[in-house]
Formats: sequence, C-alpha cells, structure tokens
Amino acid sequence: MISIPTRKYAFAAATLLKTIATDVDTIKRWAILDSGDMGHFLTTDAPASNVQPTTTPIIARLPNGDRVHSTHTCMLDIPTLPRDARAAHIIPGLASHSLLSVFTMCNAGCEVNFTKIGCTVKYCSRTITCGQKCTKTGLRMLPLATNLLGTSNCTAGTITSSNHTTAPLAPTTPMAANIDATSSAAEYAQYIHQILCSPPATTLLHALSKGTKLTTILGLTQVLVRTHLPRLTATDKGHMRRHCANMASTRNNQADILTACAKVDCMSPQQEACAMHDMFCFAALANANTGTMYTDLTGAFPICSFKNMQYIFVAYIYDLNAIIVRAMPSRTDAAFVTAFVMAFSEIFDALCNRNYQPTLNVMDNECSRVVEQHICANKMSIQLVPPHNHRVNAAEGAIATFKEHFIAALATVDSLCPLPQVELTLNLLRFSRQNPSISANQEVYGCL
Repeated sequence: MISIPTRKYAFAAATLLKTIATDVDTIKRWAILDSGDMGHFLTTDAPASNVQPTTTPIIARLPNGDRVHSTHTCMLDIPTLPRDARAAHIIPGLASHSLLSVFTMCNAGCEVNFTKIGCTVKYCSRTITCGQKCTKTGLRMLPLATNLLGTSNCTAGTITSSNHTTAPLAPTTPMAANIDATSSAAEYAQYIHQILCSPPATTLLHALSKGTKLTTILGLTQVLVRTHLPRLTATDKGHMRRHCANMASTRNNQADILTACAKVDCMSPQQEACAMHDMFCFAALANANTGTMYTDLTGAFPICSFKNMQYIFVAYIYDLNAIIVRAMPSRTDAAFVTAFVMAFSEIFDALCNRNYQPTLNVMDNECSRVVEQHICANKMSIQLVPPHNHRVNAAEGAIATFKEHFIAALATVDSLCPLPQVELTLNLLRFSRQNPSISANQEVYGCL
C-alpha cells in the first residue's frame, strides 16, 4: 500500500523514495536493524523457519526493566544469508518489533552498509537484501522474508506507518529501543579520576571548588568525588613520601620536661651575663620580583625511553604557577638548549599576548656559557643559587610535584601515553597566582 503525500513537493520525493505502509498486520514482517544486539530476536508472529523449542533459553531485559525469556530457536526466512547469520531466538515479551543484529551478520561474513535513507546487506559481494528507513523513528528496517523486498528493487526507501501521513523528508521522532546502565557512580568517578592521572582526592576537590573548567566534565562534582570515588593504588604509588625519622623518641624525657617547665614558671630567674655590645636582629625577606622562572633537571632515569630520553627538563613559572616539562636525552649544553627552546618557543608568543614574559631565570650554579648566552638572548637575566643550597630554586619543589603526578600517571594509563598529557592534567589542577580563578594550563595555553 503506497501512502499519498499531502505536502507540497512531497509527491516528487515519494516517486524517488518508495514508501511502504506498515500497520499491525504488516509490521510483523519487518525488523529493526540494531547494532547493539548480540543476536536476532523475533516476535512470536514473525516469519521464520525451522522453529524448535529451546533447551537453553536466553534472558533479555526490556527498556522498562522487565526480564523476558526466549522460548524457541529458529532460522530467518532469508535462504541467501549464511547459516550463521540466520540463527535467531523467539521472545514472546517483545512488544511489536523484531530485532536483527548487525553484530551477528558481520561475524558471519556479511557486509552491512548504512546510507542516509536505507541500508544494504551483502554477502560475498552479492546483495542479499535491502532495508529502508522509517520516517517516524529514523531507524533502518529490514524485511524478514525475501519476497517482501527483492534485490532487484534495492533502492533504499523510507517506511511510513499507515496512521502517519508525514512526507518522506519529515523530521524523525527520537526513540530509545533500549536503555541500560553501563556503570555505577563509583566506576564513573574512578574513570574520570584516572583520566586526570589519579591525583589525590583533596587536590581534585580543591580544583573543583576554585575553578569552573573541570566542572564542564559531565557528572564531575564534589559530591561524586567525596561519596563515590574509591581509593586507588595508583594514587598511593605516586605520592609515597618518606616521613621524617627519629621524631617520636621512645625514651622517657619527663624529667627534662618538668625541669624546663620549672624554669619557665620561676619568677626570679638567674641573670645571665652578656657583652655590652651584643645586638640581636632578624630580617624578613620577600621576593617581590615578577616574571621569575625557575628551571632545573631531574636526575637520570634508570633506563632510556624508546626515543632515547633519560632526563626531564622542568620549568616552573612562579606567577602563573605552571609547570612545563620536556624530555631530554642527556645533560649536554646542546640538549639543554634544545629543551629550553622546545619548552618556550611554543608558549612565548602566547605569554606575550597575555602581557607576560619571564624576565629572571633562577637555576642551579651549574650553568655553561652556551646556556647563559641563549637565556640572555631571550632578554632574561640569570640568577644562580648558592652551592649546596638547592632549596632556593623553587624548581626543586616543582620537580617533586611533577614526579609524584608522573608516577601516578604511569601507574594509571597506558604505557604509550604521551608526556604532554601528564603536563596537561597537572596544570589543570593548579591555579594561577595572577588570576586565582583560572587554571595554570588556561593561563599558559589559553582556553581549551
């Protein structure tokens, strides 16, 4: 039965796209082509052959949550399909439509091609059957018998229900064939946590409370992290810091404590002799310089990477609170200059556009003339830290922070994960000192 179009120009479209009317009697001879099913599932009145009672029924869950069982096994009434692609199950609980599995057909050697208005099933380069697109649901439907739509008439058309007179090019109505929860809240929280390279929960909560970038991740909230995030081994592996030893002595020093308290409570302490010209003073120093950058190298890794890298160059931009890392093959001057160029040639323009450029580079006292000339060429001054006092270089703390995040990432992600992914997630969790509401990654590279 051909539907009569009522919209202007719809008749011309209907002549190009053949429409087939479906009702309660004819819908049983059509099936929805489903890419999510693991097998063919037919209604009780669908055409089939070799119907046999099943000895091992399968259980399927319907969209409303009900569970139904299959009662019979059968074969699709399409003899030109391979035998493995014809095996099906009859489930009485299906509401109205049968379901044909793309997965089963492809595993049997068939080729299923989807187009804008239909689909085609081929086997051994021969067209077996053709499907059409339903104008009401937008789903592709295949005939369950070859006499309904032969291969000689395989111009994929559209299917229209008898009580739905919309023209073939009308908008489709969204329909969910099946909705099933794929993971729990704890699994989703763990998935997002692992994407960010398994940071500590306190760090993630702090980042969520200060910025808005991480909240754009669907479902990532402070409630999700506090309530459902499990404790991961990767986080513990990356943040294992050795505690200070000999801080809690097992010796009994109660007598010394009592003596010290008695001296404090004494109202007439013994006067101590002191020189006439003794002077006691203290100074509180604060670094008010802006544009300061700290650079340093990590120690040598025990093995080289596939790209022959054994060191990591770490740069810490204080005002932006950003940590930038680049891999290095060795500690030679050429390798250091190359890493320096790689680290800043790509971001200098971006920083200048934000009216920021480092003017002072603080580094260890091991600085060659080549490195010094290259840094000065970028209009930056050099300050070397005193020998045996590396704590003055803030890059030491940045190295420790990066190492913790890097080790946690190695324990989480695939071994082929690139190094920039670690830097990206690290700076997403840090916030700029100039703009505390903006992440360090956004401050350096702009909006993502």
